[in-house]
Amino acid sequence: RALSSAIPEAPSLPACDIQPQQYKAGEYKEHLSARQRHLPPRALTYYRQPLLLHQGHMQWVWDHRQRRYLDFYSGVATVSVGHCHPRVTEAAREQLGRLCHTTNIYLHPGIGDYTQRLCATLPSPLQ
Repeated sequence: RALSSAIPEAPSLPACDIQPQQYKAGEYKEHLSARQRHLPPRALTYYRQPLLLHQGHMQWVWDHRQRRYLDFYSGVATVSVGHCHPRVTEAAREQLGRLCHTTNIYLHPGIGDYTQRLCATLPSPLQ
């Protein structure tokens, strides 16, 4: 019995008002080959033919062929805010315009402000 007859048709995705930019960063096979040549085997993709993602917005990602997917597998930050959340993107852009990185051997007001606001949300034994 053919496996394809047992797989139901995928439901259609809800409407989305974002139009992804056109993909212009090279061929799929070039990226796959470069990854296999230059990254260690432990940096695996889990798939024989991994998606070549090129843009994201909130819960959506688009591949190099402009196909849209609902991202159920997102990373650490995208789980809570999505891809390219406008408020997060603007805050990052603003901070990157001032100071990209500093080591913890120096003071920076951002970490103190952040931890103070975070701790204020916690019950008193954790503050």
